[in-house]
Amino acid sequence: MTLQFANQLFHALGDIDTGMTIQDVEFLRCDFGASSISMGRDPRLRSVVRRARIKDCRVRASFVGSAILDEVVVDGLDTGTQVTLHTLAAAFRHVTLLGRIGDIMITGEAPEGVQELFDAANEMFYRHVDWALDISAAEFHGCAPFACVPYHLVRRDPETQAIVRREHVLDLAWKDLQLHSYFKYRLGRYASGLEEGAGEGMVLVASKLAPDFRDELRSIQLLRKAGIAEKD
Repeated sequence: MTLQFANQLFHALGDIDTGMTIQDVEFLRCDFGASSISMGRDPRLRSVVRRARIKDCRVRASFVGSAILDEVVVDGLDTGTQVTLHTLAAAFRHVTLLGRIGDIMITGEAPEGVQELFDAANEMFYRHVDWALDISAAEFHGCAPFACVPYHLVRRDPETQAIVRREHVLDLAWKDLQLHSYFKYRLGRYASGLEEGAGEGMVLVASKLAPDFRDELRSIQLLRKAGIAEKD
């Protein structure tokens, strides 16, 4: 049985190393403010969200920490215009993002001093996952590359979302291309080892709702033409 919440405001929610499980829930047109989930330091005590649906909700000044997200659908998400929604060392299994999605950044960054613990825990987690994220039907307003989720576990729109493997970033040939400035910045971070929790490749996304969508899409096309991004 699914517990449903509709048109409700949730403010200042949070948990740290509780190991709690939230499951069989649905949030419709709800608002989340100054809230977070699973912001702890112990991967053995991370929270789990399982069999959840989030539809047309709004998020402000909130974070998704190191939670395990399992069988979750996010259908439309308003993140506002001031702050990007970050996930921090979260792990994904059968998570679908679709519809209009605001600014989002899925990172592998963990709290200071425990990065290696979460890197190891996430590596073990993904060994048993057939697919992690489906972003093929998402229309992002802004989206950082998916570098901390194994690229082969991400279901994509091949026209606007492309795989770039680590070896093609490290040879720095992309620096000679006329890429969108944000793409160059993210590729530079990845090449410099600044992307915590990053794997052997990343998924670059041309955000369909972004003002610079055409330039971002052109950048993906240039990367493919140069053999840096996979041609699908």
